[in-house]
Amino acid sequence: MKEKSKDLIVLENETIVKKILRFLRNLFRKKEKQEEIYEEMEVQTSNLKTDFRDTIKEKVIDEKELKELQKMFHQGKIKEEELTEEQKDRLINLYDTQIKELKRKIRNRYKLNYNNN
Repeated sequence: MKEKSKDLIVLENETIVKKILRFLRNLFRKKEKQEEIYEEMEVQTSNLKTDFRDTIKEKVIDEKELKELQKMFHQGKIKEEELTEEQKDRLINLYDTQIKELKRKIRNRYKLNYNNN
């Protein structure tokens, strides 16, 4: 039998030191990959936040424009014939929403008055 060297243990033609080095390289590569993934996720999250903010801003602007259109319509500055079909539909939806909100407020006040008496 051959005597085993006490300097390094050889396993499958690979020393322990090489295995440790390979392990550490793989470990650091995984960390780098994870960091890249986190960076990509942060960019995507940032883009989503920006898109969401832009959508909200557009919605607020649309609402303001729609309420201004409603105001002009009530004042008689705009006639129904001058409105596009889309504007008419949006105004109808706005009126429906406002009616529902008013009904809800009336119910709440009725309940409040009924409970107080």
